[in-house]
Amino acid sequence: MSEGTKQVIDLVAGKLQQWGMFAENSKLLLACSGGKDSMLLWKILELLNYTFEIAHVNYGLRGEDSNADARFVEDKALAENRKCHVLDASNDMKNGANQNIQSNARQIRYNWFSKLNKEEKYTAVLTAHHEEDQAETLLLQLLRGSGGKGLSGMRELNDHVARPMLTVSAQAIDEGLKDLGIAWREDKSNKSLKYRRNFLRELILPKMKQLNPEASNILAETCTRLKSEQNLLDFFIDQSGVILENSTSTGLRIDKQKLLELPEPTLVLFHILGEWGFSWALCQQMAANLTKTKELTYQIGTSTARADRLHISVYQDDATVSEEKIGVVWELKVSVLTEVPDFVEENKCDMVLMSGAFAGCNFSIRNPRNADYFYPSGMVGRKKLSAFFKDLKLNSEEKKSQVLLCVDDEVAWIVNRRIDRRFEIKPEDKTVVQIQLIAQKGG
Repeated sequence: MSEGTKQVIDLVAGKLQQWGMFAENSKLLLACSGGKDSMLLWKILELLNYTFEIAHVNYGLRGEDSNADARFVEDKALAENRKCHVLDASNDMKNGANQNIQSNARQIRYNWFSKLNKEEKYTAVLTAHHEEDQAETLLLQLLRGSGGKGLSGMRELNDHVARPMLTVSAQAIDEGLKDLGIAWREDKSNKSLKYRRNFLRELILPKMKQLNPEASNILAETCTRLKSEQNLLDFFIDQSGVILENSTSTGLRIDKQKLLELPEPTLVLFHILGEWGFSWALCQQMAANLTKTKELTYQIGTSTARADRLHISVYQDDATVSEEKIGVVWELKVSVLTEVPDFVEENKCDMVLMSGAFAGCNFSIRNPRNADYFYPSGMVGRKKLSAFFKDLKLNSEEKKSQVLLCVDDEVAWIVNRRIDRRFEIKPEDKTVVQIQLIAQKGG
């Protein structure tokens, strides 16, 4: 065994013990895809004599390859008489086809890990994220215009999830697999450049490493330093007394006078309100108006900040809009995603994603009118709806009953058929508006 592999094993052992997870009294759950990093962590836990079970999610996105991954993990667990939990998430992924695929998959697995943790009472759920994962996360957050919290990357210890390999390099993982004779499964979708993370991994990070071979390590260390800075900022904001109230039931209340006494009020506001979906630009606007006494309202998605003479009160709205058209009561579920999708499939299932520039706009549902036109995605110029319907060979009843999503009465989406390109997600967007249509009843 090489010295490098011994160091990785010692590092994992040290992290787990630092977090109070000792082999003699811990029961761990290892999230295992069957790939390089999770298979190495599996072997390390064995060598350290930990009691652990396996959790594998089959998303069904790669057909037989996905099933083969699940069998690989299950067979290894069976050979070791180790309990293996497998979640078939293929239907959940299909139902969320219009969402950010990787974000949807992440939400599914972490919700499941949390459920398993409550049922089985594990000491912790372990994931095998490593140094390059952290570097990619920092770059993704930079592209999204994130603040310090987002740029801090993944935490080594976050609630019930622990990441003991977060400072281990991809090169050290490859060396460990070779030293210990470990088999793994290669996920071919990791090479697909339609996902932003893969684009960074395959094209951008290698170029950065040409400038500095330690690029991944430097980026990961930057996340660690930024996390320390965020902890310090949390401490000073708490000591300042700026936040008067913060609860899930009543919302958030900020003291304007105490905020004015602090340096960089925009930064403080963004640090507090970023989690509510407020952008840096909107926080700048709030900070510029702190001395104004008249009531001002700021809104992003379902979050509202109302500034009066003394306070800024922040709360969550119910972003449900109902209106009745042609005998049907529609609900519009409007939400703002702070993560721009890596890959968006064709819109269907009564759900659409559009540019975050339209957050807070007036959305409505109606049926077509004779003079309607729109700017079809993927086409040049504008087109009358009547001509578009003719191209689709719709009959008169289908034309009459077609539902349109409008923004200030401008046709934004011919529901389940084509989005207007003016409303599409743009590369520079840092937020995305997600709108779901729900038919409540017939007329």
